[in-house]
Amino acid sequence: YTMVEYADLHFVYGECQCNATQAAALYTERFPNRRHLYLLVFWRVHQRLRTEGQLIPRNNGGRSHVFNPGIKKMILENVRETPTTSVRRLERAIGITRAMVNRILRQ
Repeated sequence: YTMVEYADLHFVYGECQCNATQAAALYTERFPNRRHLYLLVFWRVHQRLRTEGQLIPRNNGGRSHVFNPGIKKMILENVRETPTTSVRRLERAIGITRAMVNRILRQ
């Protein structure tokens, strides 16, 4: 969301006495060309402003991904032996998620 969207949604939330259901309906009515918001967004923005003093969430860069070297080695060897293998096959064969297989292959 943009800063303007955050400010508008917080203003509407306050106008509706912190009733997220009413705020969502009013926000949609006032800003029909913007994306519709989940009810929890109103509460989270309000809480963030109260606790952190800002509307926009902090970007802490997310978690770093540390892979088990054995799993990484198994994936890379499997791809070397069978270059046409799929991520789904690797997922099933090794027993890890597709997301993890993709992260390892992208490194």
